[in-house]
Amino acid sequence: MQPDLRSLLTPLLECQQLSAARDCHACCEARRPDILLEDGNPDKLEVGNTYVMRRLFTEADVHDFVHVSGDVNPIHMDPEAARAQGFEGVILPGLLCSSLFPAIIGTQFPGALYLSQELKFRRPALLGESLIARVIISKLSGSRVMFKTQCEPMHGRIGEGPVVDGTAVALIRDAQS
Repeated sequence: MQPDLRSLLTPLLECQQLSAARDCHACCEARRPDILLEDGNPDKLEVGNTYVMRRLFTEADVHDFVHVSGDVNPIHMDPEAARAQGFEGVILPGLLCSSLFPAIIGTQFPGALYLSQELKFRRPALLGESLIARVIISKLSGSRVMFKTQCEPMHGRIGEGPVVDGTAVALIRDAQS
């Protein structure tokens, strides 16, 4: 049995007052991700440089994402609704998982302008799974930097592959310096 839309939206509407009262800048700074250079030259942008971020999305993260995006699909919030659709439990919104790619690029390269993203959603990620996202520089063309992107569970089952992968392009002004 699916919950009605009103029961799903009520907590979102109530949290608008809380969100308005938050000091967003301080909150974001406190949650700044740790990004590691997994492979490549730390002093220069080069093809092959690989930047990695690990993330465990919480129920609160999903709630915030649902609130901001308006994606109130019950499979992202209600374990019973997710199981009724054949999933093991609540699944993370695909765009929440893929949001790690611009997080890496924007944090690693302050001032970068994200130009495009192509995504392929390969399989669902479950709430509570630790994810690892990678962006790999695949091409440099002036200030345009092309990346391969991939997000997968840190402790995935062999052969399952990524949750989402694709490509991204960003404008990075000092890419050739």
